Amino acid sequence: MKPTFWERSQRTPPILVRLLARHPNGPPLTEEEISQASGLPVHEIFCIGQSTDWSGIDLPKMRRFLVACRIDFENFTQMKRVDSYLRMKPTWKYLRMSPIWKTFYEPLMIRYRKSIRP
Repeated sequence: MKPTFWERSQRTPPILVRLLARHPNGPPLTEEEISQASGLPVHEIFCIGQSTDWSGIDLPKMRRFLVACRIDFENFTQMKRVDSYLRMKPTWKYLRMSPIWKTFYEPLMIRYRKSIRP
């Protein structure tokens, strides 16, 4: 059975959306690219992208962030790809190849992993 939007939002926090945000088959999206696509300020993109759950983020901002990150909880095909990627023990190669891996993505990845530990 297809998960509901709300179930999907609980399983896919903003920090994970940020880690998954990338150009099709390419490098990760930058804060500036997400900001420009969403109309939200860069500092707000940074704050949302560090969040380990959606609490405190209103629906209009959530939608703008998701759309800008190219994630649609209601797109079954897209979310099936995301689920499949996450099940395969992802390598996050596109993040590791980024020049800001050590300063941005690696700390973000550590924060995300800590947030999902039981």
